[in-house]
Amino acid sequence: MASLSLLQRSLLLPLNIIRSVVSEPVVTGALLLALTRGSPELKEKLLGPFQSNLLATNGEARLDIFVKALKIVFALGFVNRANQALNRLALNAWSFRRLGTPWSWDGKTEIVLVTGGCSGFGYEFVKGFAGKAKVVVLDISPFPAELAKLPEVYYYKCDVSDYAQIHSVANTVRKEVGHPSVLINNAGIGTGKSILSSNDQVLDKIFKINLVSHFILIKEFLPAMLSNKKGHVVGISSMAAVLPVPGLLDYSCTKVGVLYLIDGLRAELHTTYPNGKTIQTTVVHPSWHKTAIIQGKEDRLESYGFKLDPPTNVTDVVIEQVLAGRSGQLFIPKSEGRIAALRSLPIWLQDTLLGIHRTVKYVLLDCDNTLCLSEHLAFEACADLTNELLAIYNIPHRYTAESLLEDFVGQNFRGMMIGLQKKHNFQMPDDQLEEYVNKELGAVTKKLSEKCQECPGATEQIEKLHEQGYPLAVVSTSAKPRVVASLKKVGLDRFFPDDKVFSAATSLNPPSSKPDPKIYIFACEQLGVKPEDTVTVEDSKSGATAAMRANIPTIGYVGVYGIEEGKAKMEQMATVLKEQTKAREIMYDWKDFPKHLAAIENSA
Repeated sequence: MASLSLLQRSLLLPLNIIRSVVSEPVVTGALLLALTRGSPELKEKLLGPFQSNLLATNGEARLDIFVKALKIVFALGFVNRANQALNRLALNAWSFRRLGTPWSWDGKTEIVLVTGGCSGFGYEFVKGFAGKAKVVVLDISPFPAELAKLPEVYYYKCDVSDYAQIHSVANTVRKEVGHPSVLINNAGIGTGKSILSSNDQVLDKIFKINLVSHFILIKEFLPAMLSNKKGHVVGISSMAAVLPVPGLLDYSCTKVGVLYLIDGLRAELHTTYPNGKTIQTTVVHPSWHKTAIIQGKEDRLESYGFKLDPPTNVTDVVIEQVLAGRSGQLFIPKSEGRIAALRSLPIWLQDTLLGIHRTVKYVLLDCDNTLCLSEHLAFEACADLTNELLAIYNIPHRYTAESLLEDFVGQNFRGMMIGLQKKHNFQMPDDQLEEYVNKELGAVTKKLSEKCQECPGATEQIEKLHEQGYPLAVVSTSAKPRVVASLKKVGLDRFFPDDKVFSAATSLNPPSSKPDPKIYIFACEQLGVKPEDTVTVEDSKSGATAAMRANIPTIGYVGVYGIEEGKAKMEQMATVLKEQTKAREIMYDWKDFPKHLAAIENSA
């Protein structure tokens, strides 16, 4: 399941090219033969392009060094090929032909049992084996109608995390269908949780389904395979068994267990059980494929450069392996096998290639119209107070929430009042300014506590950031009580404790307002992080300008303008944020956040 991103693969490309050449003794051997035994004409053709540079001086000596190096490369390639052949021979009980009773794939003789056969890999296994064998499906999910139409396919509802159900269903299968000759332990679940955010009950379930059920099912069906001198046990592991993946450690541990189970089972078959060498074992390590286990995460995975292949890329290879009666360890795609070599590299290099050292140490977020749809509600309350004040000074102009938002977007109420006086040419006494600032906070906070909603998709992405271990903080122009009220109403307060909420209006003395960068600089000082090691999300020109002045990489969020003012305004703001505030990324929808965060991290 785990794999390397496009960037990580590009870093490994030179190593892979060298390894590919070394592993092809046919290529290196042919070149060596041509240079040592070939005709002068052939040597001239091969070496001609290098006569004017590499071989221009000391050509004979350099050629001699090259030939010696080529001999070493050829020897390494030959040893590698011999090693692969010996591995295949060892996996198949050191026999050039399969031992035991012959297989018969006539559609009626063999019985293939597939767990989790109603979706993903299991679904494709059922389709692929139908017509070649009787197929038994064990799954807790409803049986798809299209599979029910296939010949000699039998469905049994079974929760493989319930061992009593496994034993009961196994007895029924033996009575009604027969003894399976092929067992494909495919059922699996994943949570995508970090260790500290994992749930005990879910953790117990994932180990039961992904690993312990394999033991129970092998115990149920292996004895008959041994008696019949014919059988094949397939364990679906994952590339997550090879690479540690933050946020998937429970899943990874179960898949490491599957790998060791199949390896250990093969050892027991060859040393402990009569007829054990007649049983094949195969462990399968798929990378990222389009199955239910990654449903809803496709965009995020693709944004990180992972290629999502169809499940048939896996099932076709496994089916061919079973039909051929071979044991093996399958990496799918085959190139993933080279990634296993990462485990032998120095730890520092593994960490670098796997991106364990993050470039983003803190994710800072604006609140109003970035996390929460609060601006319009706040401006409704502010418009009432503003119009009340204009009436006191006999100024005929009146504001709606929309017009006030347009004139003073990104500013706190104090900043609005100061701007209002300049715009309409009047002067408020200091005590009156403080009176209205205090009024505004109460009125806005009350309205936000009652009506505030999240920016669509924001909560889901914040939850994912939290699960991935990213430290989070809110950096806002608005007064802290207002920010807290918004976060609490939409349920985001659990991610932002009091010491992770910073307000230009109330955290600073004297108060400030974006585009002044002071609040960002202050927040970074309090959090103990350099501004350039953070990333922020801002929706307004003033907010993005503050971030730019603080040297903080910015993701400009314009989706809210599409919600409230239409596509034209959204595109206009995208241009403003990109060109005038140097926002690194423009985000139209929160679901695209992982892609934009990855772009910033990869460019660091």
